[in-house]
Amino acid sequence: MLSRRGHVPTLMLFVAALALCIAAWFSFLTFNGDIREKAASLQSWNERVEAERAYTEFVIEGLVAGAAREASAASAEDREDYETRFDRFLQLRVARFSEAKNISGNALGLMRTHSYLLKPQGEGYVFELKGIFLKIEDGGNSVVQRFDMSVSFTPSGEIR
Repeated sequence: MLSRRGHVPTLMLFVAALALCIAAWFSFLTFNGDIREKAASLQSWNERVEAERAYTEFVIEGLVAGAAREASAASAEDREDYETRFDRFLQLRVARFSEAKNISGNALGLMRTHSYLLKPQGEGYVFELKGIFLKIEDGGNSVVQRFDMSVSFTPSGEIR
């Protein structure tokens, strides 16, 4: 008699294929076709992240412009150079802003720990802040966005 051992793997393949076909058929039957709800939810998350990023950039530009105006208006008798005055006024503004408002992420913390670069460029300066992240949570879900930012400004505080 011939050996029938080769038929067991073939039978198992048939059973697995049948199970996969039934699972696919079940998913087609139970799909209601309403993707709009999920798309609207994802769109609202995206809008929240973009709004938080725009707000964070607006706040940073405002803090930098204000610190630059105060540093340029400081007395000429002040023996500190512009960068040192800028840093001092920026730290004061960040401390005041931290008490009043809250922005999600680490932008104020980076500025508070002097984790930024202030480089002269032409007649003005460039303020660079790297490694900013925003974290938005809702229930068990969260979205994290990381980005870098640079602000060009004149010593009088005008953003370019």
